[in-house]
Amino acid sequence: MYQKPTTHDHFSYTYSLKACSILHEFRKGCEIHACSVKSGHGSDIFIQNSLIRFYSDFGDKDSAIASSCFSTNLARRAFDDMSSPNIVSWTTIIQGLVKNGYEEEALEVFRSIDCSPNSMTLVTVLSACSLLRAVNLGKSVHGYSIRNSVGDDNIWVDNALLNLYSECMCTVTARNLFESMRSRDVISWTTMISGYAKAMFYEDAISYFHMMIQEGETTPNDATLITILSVCVSVGSSSLGQWVHSYMEGRHDLMMGGYSHLWNALLDMYVKFGNMEMAIKGKQAMQLFSFMLINGFRPDSVTFLSLLSACSHGGFVKEGFSFLKAMKNIYKIIPDMQHYACIVDMYGRAGLLYEAEAFVREMPVAPNGSVLSALLNAYKIHGDREMCDRLGQIIITTEGASLGSLRALANIYASVNRWSDAKNVEDMIKCIGVKKTPGCSWVEVH
Repeated sequence: MYQKPTTHDHFSYTYSLKACSILHEFRKGCEIHACSVKSGHGSDIFIQNSLIRFYSDFGDKDSAIASSCFSTNLARRAFDDMSSPNIVSWTTIIQGLVKNGYEEEALEVFRSIDCSPNSMTLVTVLSACSLLRAVNLGKSVHGYSIRNSVGDDNIWVDNALLNLYSECMCTVTARNLFESMRSRDVISWTTMISGYAKAMFYEDAISYFHMMIQEGETTPNDATLITILSVCVSVGSSSLGQWVHSYMEGRHDLMMGGYSHLWNALLDMYVKFGNMEMAIKGKQAMQLFSFMLINGFRPDSVTFLSLLSACSHGGFVKEGFSFLKAMKNIYKIIPDMQHYACIVDMYGRAGLLYEAEAFVREMPVAPNGSVLSALLNAYKIHGDREMCDRLGQIIITTEGASLGSLRALANIYASVNRWSDAKNVEDMIKCIGVKKTPGCSWVEVH
């Protein structure tokens, strides 16, 4: 191509730029750009559109050569150099801006568009509106699509609108749109379920999930199941969670190694359920972990966090410490404060206070509020007032001490009639402006 640039047409350049994008060859793409200009193809609209897409593709890549800002500016320059951009040009630059986190700039470009937008343009703009929670502009786009018959019965446009209204908590509008859609896919159903879950309308989320299964219009995917598992935890419905688990095991396509995030969500659900059955849940979590390994799933940080939490609540101290060692030595995952807090909590629940304190002292990083809170709770459970008092002084002087650790300390002081110390801690909580979040309870009726 470089030796005989005049022998190539716009197809050669567009496909070469696409290949450079796929292979992350930024420098080579820049060379092809220069070659197209030198050969007299610089004003070809197909090549110009490909250049906008090429530079936009590098905006979200971790590249030392092309930063997000630099490559996005190149895409804007390629667009601005066009004498007569068509709707593909406008849509491509808007897509690139949204993709790279410049949603407001994307909407500014949309407002200056000088040709009729197509359905893909509207989908991209609606995506920007969803990210910015710009519901009024999104409604204007919706109205435009109806008035101009753009995107009529287009499932991509409808799904983008569903996502907009769900993200902006307009659940009634989303439901009306959903029920009026002539065709719906798994994205449509998942968006509705997720929208109700985000708005804390959990019963509606569960109802739509049941309808999705019963009507058989489409099959739930991993995103659908992760959403409904989170709803199970929110409402405390262990029976529904177990049904979802059974459903997952009957889906052979979900047994492939690419769904570890889904099985992590299931593992997390089991860990968070119930106190009376927590030992049983802990065994279930470990059995599920073995199942994941057998089926080729590679555990990640979230997997081990769920396992450690299960071991903590189930009293499996030996197994929990083995998981921590495997996490570090076999899977090369660096534990964070949540993992350390689980280990401290695990020792504390088992009454191994000195082991818990020794573990905290030997941590490779300074403990934060969550770790200290776990240790404090252990002292509270087992009544070691002397050690609790010593740790209390550490918590008070620790930067970023959690609300839980401070309130636990205040409650312990109050329980032994140390009202002055309890009041000092409560005053500290008020001073830093921390307020307790109101609680909410659900009861599952069988």
